[in-house]
Amino acid sequence: MKLQTLLLSVIILMFLYGCSVNKTITEPNSSRIFLSEEEIKARNQEVLILSSHLIAEEYLAYINDEQVTVELGYFGWLEVEKYWSVVSELDSVRKEFEIANQFFLDFINSKDEGIKTAIENSKERGRGMSKEEWSNTKSVVYGRVQREYPEAYHKFLNIRQDKLRICNYKTLEYIVKDYDQKGKIFPIDWIPDSHMKIIINEEFIQKLNAGLEGVSHEKVGIYKSWK
Repeated sequence: MKLQTLLLSVIILMFLYGCSVNKTITEPNSSRIFLSEEEIKARNQEVLILSSHLIAEEYLAYINDEQVTVELGYFGWLEVEKYWSVVSELDSVRKEFEIANQFFLDFINSKDEGIKTAIENSKERGRGMSKEEWSNTKSVVYGRVQREYPEAYHKFLNIRQDKLRICNYKTLEYIVKDYDQKGKIFPIDWIPDSHMKIIINEEFIQKLNAGLEGVSHEKVGIYKSWK
């Protein structure tokens, strides 16, 4: 079981347990009444939505502070491109990355014609390069340029990577806000376990408890169970 799935399961179990205790009838000779199936489903959904967004917001803060470049492929590139096409700020940062990426590629090609030669050879054979051939060719050419022109190589690469990091961060930030506005559960299972172990700490659990107070009158005490 992934760390993210385990976390949300613990949150829901502890929350629902608290709700069932809260709903106990305290009148003499009365029996305990638990949440109905419909109530459990509604509370389950509400807790999942809120907790997933609190985790997403915490992750956004983490990757921004640590300058982490996130991967967006999980959301599907067609969906990501839709955000780029309708949000002007995202379109701007995407274009800044594309410019930086083109500068980097132009630099590589100006110093080594290995990629150009490989493409021409593949055309002569009447077929394009496979993903493996393309990856191997880039690896060899990039390696040669890096060894021969290390300072310039890293200069262009760092600019490219910085623009990519900003573009992906801004895009993810907007995706999180969009899910929140639509009341959808934000998928956190793509967050690497190594990152989850960093952001899920006692301070965050306190934030989570405070956030869930809006759903229940009692805090959801999950820290000892999670720890």
